[in-house]
This record gives sequence, structure tokens and C-alpha cells, in this order.
Amino acid sequence: MYTIKDAKLTRTTDYNGSACVEIEVTPVASEEPGLLVYVARAGNGEDFEIVRMVRNESNLAIDWYNNNLHNAYEEIAEENFGDEGDLDAPLQREQFRQSLLASGSISAQLEQMLPKGS
Repeated sequence: MYTIKDAKLTRTTDYNGSACVEIEVTPVASEEPGLLVYVARAGNGEDFEIVRMVRNESNLAIDWYNNNLHNAYEEIAEENFGDEGDLDAPLQREQFRQSLLASGSISAQLEQMLPKGS
């Protein structure tokens, strides 16, 4: 299970024609990569859903130039997130989503940045 140490909103953006917010997530475990999580309003307009996740393994020491030997940002397919541990993958992804929305003031900030009906 991916445990969140810190999460902060970095910017608003557009993904597949939908307004979303990019959230930079720092894990508790130092061996886990950071994540860039893209969150949008869910189809019902009441909740938020994760629409994209990118593993952030950037390193300023080696990624300040065009480095073909290191893939600093790699998209995580939904079926590959949460594929370890006792819980099944969909349940792990849902627990991660709930944990992310409960981190600090993330939900309140998302409500301001992605108002209902937008």
C-alpha cells in the first residue's frame, strides 16, 4: 500500500478535455517514487476521481539535461497501481484516492479549484 507523507496541489491543467488539478505526492517510504496525480470532478459532479498518475523519479543531478538513460516521469496504468499486498488492486486504488483527498486541505483546495458545474 502506498502511504502518503505529503500532498500539495501544483497547478491546474487539462487532461483529455477535462479540467483537472495536478497534485504532487510524497510517499512515507523513501524507496517509493513520488507521484504526480491528476484529479478531476467525477461524472456525478459531487466527488473527485483520479484520471492519471505519473511516477516521478526525477533527480536534479541527472535530469537537468536530455538524459536518455533515465525515465524520470513514467505513466502508471491503473491496473498496475496497487498490485501488491493483501487487498485487491481496485480496493487499494480506492483507499489511495480516499487517503489523498483526506490529506491536509486537499479536498477544500480541490473544491475551490474545480467548482461544481465546471
